[in-house]
Amino acid sequence: MKKTVLFLTAVLMAIFMSTAKNTYTYKLVKSSNVPDASNLYVYPNASNLYYFKILLDNYNGFAKGKFTIELENAKFTDGTTKLENLYEGYPFQVVYDDVLNQNGIVKITKAEVINASADSLIKGSPTQLSYQIASLKGQTPSMTVSANPIIGSKQTITAQIYGDVIYPGIYINNGSGGSTNKTAEYYEWTLPQNWSAVGQIGSTFILGANQKSISITSDYVTSGEVKVRALNGTKTAGSETKTILLDRGFTFTNNPTSIVFGDNAAKTFSTTLFNGITYEWSVPAGWQINGQGNSLEAVNLNSVSITPEFCNQSDNKVKVRLKKDGEVSNWYEPTTYQGVLQPIIANSTSTIYQYENAFFSISNIFASSINSVSWSGDGVYISTNNGINSKLAFAKSGIIRVYATILLQGCSTPTIIYKDITVNANRLSLSGNPTLCSQDNYLINNLTIDNLVSWNKYPDNLVSIQQNETSCTLSKISNGKMTLSATINNVVTLTKEISVGSPSWVITSSYSNLNDDNYANNFRIFPASGNYAYEGSLVASDYEGIATNFEWSFYSNINRKNIAYWWASGNTVNVGAKTNNSGIVLQCIASNGCGYSYTALYTFYTGTTTQPPLPLKVSISPNPVTAEANIVVLEDTLSETTSKINVSDCDITIFNNYGMPIYRKKTKDKNTKVNVSGWQKGFYVVKIVSKNEIVEDKLYVQ
Repeated sequence: MKKTVLFLTAVLMAIFMSTAKNTYTYKLVKSSNVPDASNLYVYPNASNLYYFKILLDNYNGFAKGKFTIELENAKFTDGTTKLENLYEGYPFQVVYDDVLNQNGIVKITKAEVINASADSLIKGSPTQLSYQIASLKGQTPSMTVSANPIIGSKQTITAQIYGDVIYPGIYINNGSGGSTNKTAEYYEWTLPQNWSAVGQIGSTFILGANQKSISITSDYVTSGEVKVRALNGTKTAGSETKTILLDRGFTFTNNPTSIVFGDNAAKTFSTTLFNGITYEWSVPAGWQINGQGNSLEAVNLNSVSITPEFCNQSDNKVKVRLKKDGEVSNWYEPTTYQGVLQPIIANSTSTIYQYENAFFSISNIFASSINSVSWSGDGVYISTNNGINSKLAFAKSGIIRVYATILLQGCSTPTIIYKDITVNANRLSLSGNPTLCSQDNYLINNLTIDNLVSWNKYPDNLVSIQQNETSCTLSKISNGKMTLSATINNVVTLTKEISVGSPSWVITSSYSNLNDDNYANNFRIFPASGNYAYEGSLVASDYEGIATNFEWSFYSNINRKNIAYWWASGNTVNVGAKTNNSGIVLQCIASNGCGYSYTALYTFYTGTTTQPPLPLKVSISPNPVTAEANIVVLEDTLSETTSKINVSDCDITIFNNYGMPIYRKKTKDKNTKVNVSGWQKGFYVVKIVSKNEIVEDKLYVQ
């Protein structure tokens, strides 16, 4: 029994040992040169100085995890702030940023076990290390110099730094149990060319913070700046720079502020005079110094006369340098001299539109030296070329580059300048009377470019046209509706619909609940379910489609018919009747601003007959006719009126096959002759109205 228990215990222990995981605790540690807890600051921009690594407790030499490191106010050597898949034990370098009053932070943000079935990782301490960044940003040394040495002699002066430059927010032990601001460890000095100090000549050098006063010896002719800034303990970052300019008494005493392009009059440039000093002057190629070449030097030559040249422009600089005993200064340039003012294109028109004139000019130019000026550009039209003051227009919109090519007198090579102009889309419109009665003018508004317009009219037979560039004059030939078009630059087409003359006659456009009984303007009214037992409507138009107004009025009742009712609005008339034997005759006149059409008569009736009763009689002879027809109005002996019909004041209207009136006459004669020469062959309807009586018949023209 005892053996069995021991055996089972051994088996269970073996199983437990085979399934148990190895546990490792990870933490972040400094590898080298990282400050200890009593000195928690780091220097910025220092490479090869600060290293860190990740350690594991019980580490046995084999990698157990992969880690991610992230930085704040610091970078890895490749400039990134995040490092992934880092194994424990591998050191990595950190370079801190030069930021003021900030901490640089290194932290583990992710830990991943490599063999999860055998190992596990536990977060230890620390996993983040933070150090204050020792920055000198914003600090400037206080420095003075004892004198400004005069050109022509070598002098020794003293440069002195007063006080210390501190690290803001960084404190160290003062040795007396207290703390004090940490101060900069080094100073970096920079001298003018050819000047010397502590064995250094015209260069930059670094001294310890304990050496705050230096003796500086100048040369004969060079002026320049003495500079100093504080550096940190690793010499990798510093403070702001203190600069003192030592001009040594040299200055330009006379010079123009600028030279206008093309002004080739001589200009005087002068400097301070230092006796015994050689002055070397230099100007651009083609310019002259004292009537000679572009370079001239002589002792005491502190003032010269310079003549500019503009055919071959270069840097336009005027400069001088000083010489003595083999020493040569740097080049001096007058600070108030702006050089040659280059010509520029200006436009006085604030907002520019396509196809409209705009005024352009060239400034900064000596006009009397100009030989010629030409303007150009993509889609740029020269309306008026007055040289530097010209009027331009644009056939395109958008950003358009305008060029001005300037040729000065005596030059073979022109100077080309340009300006980008914003051109807005055109605001063209075609204006003029929409109704042409006799003659009228039509104008393209906002168009100022010539030789670009093509005028057209459709149809071609209604008007004659006399066209100019931006306008045209139309004269009436016959009545009708036409379209006037103007095409600009073969790109933009403007159109205007024009009614020519007055409407000639009224025609039927459409009708509802009516029946056309194939007589001129005779319509039978169908039954309806509205306010009237019989009700319908008709829409009139004019033959040309140019009418703007329609007038309806009562003309007469129909003999032996009850009264019908009507009401109209515009070109629409509504008719109604209460009984089956009703009728009415209405007249309609179309008009526009030029005049009125012929009167059209419309007969509306109800009843079972296919046409209204005809109380009058008409005789047409010959019929068919080729030249002249004789129309005779006869009295109807079957009339139900109590007396014979008075056929005086007859209104005779002849309609063509389309229902359009082509002939109308009011007469008191019973006999009327009508010349049909030139009429088209076919049937015509003759309609005669006398007071309340109507008669119709057909006329055939051969």
